[in-house]
Amino acid sequence: MSGNTTYHQFKNSLGNFVYMINVLYLYTINQTQLASIISYSKYDSSGNQNLKSVIPTISPYQYQSSLYIDLTKKNILIDGRDYVRFNVLPNAIILLKVYVDRIAVSDPLDMIEMDNFKKLEFANGQFNFFEKYTKYIK
Repeated sequence: MSGNTTYHQFKNSLGNFVYMINVLYLYTINQTQLASIISYSKYDSSGNQNLKSVIPTISPYQYQSSLYIDLTKKNILIDGRDYVRFNVLPNAIILLKVYVDRIAVSDPLDMIEMDNFKKLEFANGQFNFFEKYTKYIK
């Protein structure tokens, strides 16, 4: 985190949304730092830990100071029950940019088939359960 933003503040800023990481951009002057492994750990609702590693590939024949890593196929989601870990070499300065898509909690269900919640209500016999509620108390 840059500046005075703490990890706790970052985690609270997620709200009720989930973010899917598309691209990870790394910039550093030290090429050895650019090649370091990035570990991603996520806890599911059962408390199980799932680990994924992102291993940057750099060319050994030319100097590289920045790298775009495409993570769309890895399906890495940020929802507040996860963390990223990587080693920072001494005297290294790193610029890390994360390009994400914000998705709602229900979006993965809609990707499978549209109107999943209506079908779930229909299967449970609760037709239009929330439609009778108003914004005020009578």
